[in-house]
Amino acid sequence: MNFRRIFLVLPVLVMAGCADRSETNVSAPETNQVHAAAPAEQPASRPPLREPLEAIVAMTESGLAQGVIESHIALATNRFNILTEEILVMKEAGVSQAIIFAILQRDTQLRSRSNQVTRQQAVANAEARARIRAQSRELALTRALLTAQSNQFAAELAEQRARTALQNQPRNRPAPAVNLPPQVQPFHTALNPHGSWLQHATLGWIWQPNVLAQIRDWRPYAHNGRWLSTDQGWYWHSDEPWGWAVFHYGRWGHDLKLGWYWVPDTTWGPSWVTFRSEARHLGWAPLPPGANFTRAGLSFRGQLVGLNYAFGLGLAHYSFVPYRRVFHPQLFGHILAPNLVRPFFQRTTVINNVINTGNSISNPGFSIQRVRQLSLQPITLGVIRISPVNSFRQFGLSRQEGGAHRRLSP
Repeated sequence: MNFRRIFLVLPVLVMAGCADRSETNVSAPETNQVHAAAPAEQPASRPPLREPLEAIVAMTESGLAQGVIESHIALATNRFNILTEEILVMKEAGVSQAIIFAILQRDTQLRSRSNQVTRQQAVANAEARARIRAQSRELALTRALLTAQSNQFAAELAEQRARTALQNQPRNRPAPAVNLPPQVQPFHTALNPHGSWLQHATLGWIWQPNVLAQIRDWRPYAHNGRWLSTDQGWYWHSDEPWGWAVFHYGRWGHDLKLGWYWVPDTTWGPSWVTFRSEARHLGWAPLPPGANFTRAGLSFRGQLVGLNYAFGLGLAHYSFVPYRRVFHPQLFGHILAPNLVRPFFQRTTVINNVINTGNSISNPGFSIQRVRQLSLQPITLGVIRISPVNSFRQFGLSRQEGGAHRRLSP
């Protein structure tokens, strides 16, 4: 009886369960209508930073220790160049002031190192430029020296060839004086041991001293002699054994091939030179062949010319010295090199002051009193005295005039 009652109850329960499920399924459409929830509020985005700074922010957000981040900053090889705006953004992102200070400090270190490298590079560049300039100057000097040496060698070679050609020319033989021109006869035999006689196409007999082959820059009225002040003006006192003739008679000429040569003449003079002067220097040059002084005045190749006539002589013909050295015993050592004369040569004034009275020749030239004033040194006046000696070689400094001779008194 009881068993049956239980059995009857079970269907009811099952049915009740089914009824409940059926009700649930029916009302399901109502429960499936779900409304969309409102979106959660997102934090405001920060401005982006440059990559090196973003890396610092990322390290900070990841929780890395401050010491690690500072070590990372200290190893940076490029400057962060952090700006004020970037500092504020990093601070808002949670980066500590200590980290930001480490960034600024590293920038200062790298900037200082860069400036030092720049300065060192500037110094190195300046030194390199200085070395280049010095090398350029040295190279220019070397080139100039080589050019000068080459020019000197060429000049010496040309001079040697000219001398060889002269040596190959027929030389005169000692001949009786009656067979020589009158102006050559007094000098021919006396000068033979000291030089060479040559026949010039237009000038006839000319003479060249042997010293030309020994001293390359030899010139008349310059080597182995000195100026003396005498009662007949400027007197050239030569220490050469042949100086008595070639510095008191005749004229000196210069040829690019031959060099210096002497043309004989029988009229004596204390010196046969023309002068040039300027504020601090006095110069002189041998009068060329064709220059003559007569009672009519100064002439050149038979034509009268002015007292400031230059005879076509240039810088190469002149010897210049400071006024205080004009009467120095070792005069040649004080003659200026041509490159020192060139700047003032055009300012010089020509002075031709040889006087022919008919009885004697004097060469007052440049005022000796003026030399005395400018040189601030005493100048002793010498006297040329007459000596009745009938020989050109009896006195080193003499002249023949009407059977009498003159010489410089001691």
